[in-house]
Amino acid sequence: MSNSIHEQISCLLDDELPPEQATQLLQQLRDDATLRHHYHRQQALRMRLHHEPTPPMSTDFLEQINAQLHPSRPSMQSLKAAGHPVNWSMGLLALAAALLIWLTVNNMPQTTSLAPTTLAHTSSTHAASHARLREYLQAHNSSRYVGRPILLTAHR
Repeated sequence: MSNSIHEQISCLLDDELPPEQATQLLQQLRDDATLRHHYHRQQALRMRLHHEPTPPMSTDFLEQINAQLHPSRPSMQSLKAAGHPVNWSMGLLALAAALLIWLTVNNMPQTTSLAPTTLAHTSSTHAASHARLREYLQAHNSSRYVGRPILLTAHR
């Protein structure tokens, strides 16, 4: 029996085989006693495994896997056992940066709607700015700008 047939039987048991392939495999199972025996054996094994209780995992399961994948890298437990302090500085630095950003954003002045009093204040400020600019340009002999209308736009 080839591995592809074993894989197809496994897919059939998992209901992952396309219908046309499932039909072909069922015909092969009907005609071949060895395949049928393998199918029944796989089915019994799966039924038994599904009813077995799952063993509890240890708390350091991830550490064990990491130790096998990266044997040169020390684990957190071995560092703690050796008396090395845990380096929290990067986490605290990120927390401080996030706190600083939050404080900056929350302490920014809130934009308000333009009420009539605000509009009057804006127009008087605009007129004062226009007058100061005209004085500046005249004092610096900027003939290109003096005598022409100066458009000041408020930045928002």
